[in-house]
Amino acid sequence: MKTSVSRVLFSMIIIATSLQLLCAQNEGNTPQTIRDEDKQYITTGSVLIPAAVKDARQIIEAVDRWNAWMFAGMDGNGPAERFLLVYITGVGFPEPGAMNAFVEFRFLRNLGKDKTPIPFILTRQYADNGDLAGITAVLAEKNAMMDSARYEITLSGSDTETEIAYAATVRLRGFFEFFVTLNSYTRTIEWYLEKIIGNFAYQILP
Repeated sequence: MKTSVSRVLFSMIIIATSLQLLCAQNEGNTPQTIRDEDKQYITTGSVLIPAAVKDARQIIEAVDRWNAWMFAGMDGNGPAERFLLVYITGVGFPEPGAMNAFVEFRFLRNLGKDKTPIPFILTRQYADNGDLAGITAVLAEKNAMMDSARYEITLSGSDTETEIAYAATVRLRGFFEFFVTLNSYTRTIEWYLEKIIGNFAYQILP
């Protein structure tokens, strides 16, 4: 029993230390969200992680394993998450180059409605040497929430660190365009960014 407790405590210390390193490395690169004159919400930022970029590429390129780590601890059921506009419950890949994001809109979840699949076109970008340089997901068709959406991540780094730059450009429509404010949108997307980056750090840091 003492050995098990010691291992748990040791693991907690390692995780806490890793996240502290991540936060320290990420200082000054927090996400920024604006709403431009075309009513697009644009979020940009970057994070520097003390881990080899080749390991980051392997984790990100293995899209079939995204559900295993990306959305851990993000069901949105806690009282602190009631501000979320949508709940992302997972992703699916029906065919090469296609991705479905499974989303529950807050007001529909409260009515007990099923999650809605939102289709995206998924594209990988590669450097001249064949290394993964980035991934882009573009909304495949308009839906009740969005006129357009584009999410991009780019990777760079070395044997000792990884820089991930990200950008999200979204244009809402209908009910959402009228009622969503810059503040509520920003809180939602930046909450997801913080959680996903934390989950990624847990996967990659020793």
